[in-house]
Amino acid sequence: MNKKVIALIIAIIIFIVIAGIVFAIYLQNDNENNNNNISQVQNNNSNVQQTNGMILINGDTFQMGSLEDEMQRETDEVQHEVTVNDFYISATEVSQKEYGEKY
Repeated sequence: MNKKVIALIIAIIIFIVIAGIVFAIYLQNDNENNNNNISQVQNNNSNVQQTNGMILINGDTFQMGSLEDEMQRETDEVQHEVTVNDFYISATEVSQKEYGEKY
């Protein structure tokens, strides 16, 4: 085999190995960042309760809709009181496949 062909093959192999290492480091850092974000949410909210990867969101009552004098207000935006009960939300994104497998 020609020396140039061998050198090209070696260069391609080295490139692939380096690209794989860089990608692995990227995935590891991304995973650590996601875990840090979850920890920050948990640390910032001392009353956060987590069960099986689900976070309890405390319900509350609030005013929904627009004020009567708000610009571009539509007729169906009348202010009214809304109450939301407590509910759980996943601490991380869940794919449709994961949801289907679990529920």
